[in-house]
Amino acid sequence: MVSRTGIRLSRHTLPELSTRADVPRYDLSDVTVGQVHLGLGGFHRAHQALCTDTALRADTRWGISAYTWRNTALPARLTDQDGLFSVLTSDRDSAEVRVLGAIQAARCAGTDANRFREEVAAATTSIVTLTVTEKAYPTTTDGALDFGHPAVAADLASGSPRESVIGLLTSALAERAHNHGGPITILSCDNLRGNGSLIRRLVTGFAEAHPGYRQKGLSRWLADYATFPATVVDRIVPDPDQAVVDRVDQLTGIHDRAAVLTEPYLQWIIEDDFAGPRPAWELAGARFVDNVEPFEDLKLRVLNGAHTALAYLGLLAGHHDVRAAIADPAIAEFISVLLAEEVLPMLPPVDTDVAAYAQSVLKRFANPSVSYSLDKLAADGTQKLPQRLAPTAQALRAEGRPARHIARVWASWAHWILRCADQRPDRLRDPLAPRLIAIAESADSAGFAIQLLKLTAPDLLWDNEFRRSVIEQTATDLL
Repeated sequence: MVSRTGIRLSRHTLPELSTRADVPRYDLSDVTVGQVHLGLGGFHRAHQALCTDTALRADTRWGISAYTWRNTALPARLTDQDGLFSVLTSDRDSAEVRVLGAIQAARCAGTDANRFREEVAAATTSIVTLTVTEKAYPTTTDGALDFGHPAVAADLASGSPRESVIGLLTSALAERAHNHGGPITILSCDNLRGNGSLIRRLVTGFAEAHPGYRQKGLSRWLADYATFPATVVDRIVPDPDQAVVDRVDQLTGIHDRAAVLTEPYLQWIIEDDFAGPRPAWELAGARFVDNVEPFEDLKLRVLNGAHTALAYLGLLAGHHDVRAAIADPAIAEFISVLLAEEVLPMLPPVDTDVAAYAQSVLKRFANPSVSYSLDKLAADGTQKLPQRLAPTAQALRAEGRPARHIARVWASWAHWILRCADQRPDRLRDPLAPRLIAIAESADSAGFAIQLLKLTAPDLLWDNEFRRSVIEQTATDLL
């Protein structure tokens, strides 16, 4: 561990840090809050906050008031540093530290829900952004709000909802509608397909189901004054730890207890559907488009599909993180062929160089500075395979082309489940884990493969060639 001899990060010490790192290129005293963020974690700090920090160079109205959901330690650390924190961007050849001043206040929504509502309702707030992970969007099988979710149910019975993200956000929008009714943009930056339409559906559903908000006609106000643009976000940001703090101290002499590590790559595709003004995020590389769906397909099938394939093959080979798995020649060759021969040819048209994008994915996997857990990537296979790999397989089979490499991913998932069932059931992280283990313990190889297809890709189950390929590869030693 590096000794903590660095200068403590704060506005008071910022002038003497300008020779040690890239510091804010605007007057911090001129910054005002123009957006509220919920989900103050490492990803937000290395992605949206960084883009906002760049935009503040052109317009200082866009400072962020940021909230964690339940974590109280991080807001305390950031408050102690006057909202300042550093982003360490690192790869094989470089390491750069940038101090950001975009976050003007850091709080916990769990302990300060009233303040969150007040700030969303403020006339000076034009945008609410969210990075609250998939679990904060509870839905039924048909995509509607899950009213049976305990936190949602509790909020529907409350005059001041605060137990669920959807409840709290809707209550804040209700306060805005009551106070002045100015237009507002709700921007989900979570890794969910159709995240804009999803959060609109859930918020509107809550507004219509809550007795008080239904009586006040909140859903009509939302239809008239709120927009919910879709986004595609991408940047690898490992969970911050002491090693990142020590590395920043070592490189710059800055002691920053809220430092985050990330990779050079950053993508932010945003549907251009704002209810009012917005920051000039394009100065940081964000791209505004009329339709994000082609970019969703690109990321989902190339990056996320490759991640899923890499996870199971890597774990079966004894690797623990992405860079170790992609350094395995056999696995690297498989991923390259999977992308080149099956995934890329079946992509819907998209306005970008897909071959270059695929190469950037492989390069990012090999970044020695950013470790990413294969266990984390392997989680939730019953949700990931249908979204990330099934569409490509279906497109291939519709043209009469084989999908043997995608079938191998299904088989490697099957092997991973079998290994977990036999050795470490606790490592199988999936909403259907008990069911998967029960099937693994009771079915033969072919029966197990068929059950997995039935759970995740029923359309492909009835494709004789694909089903046969999965069964054959499940019955063999993939390694």
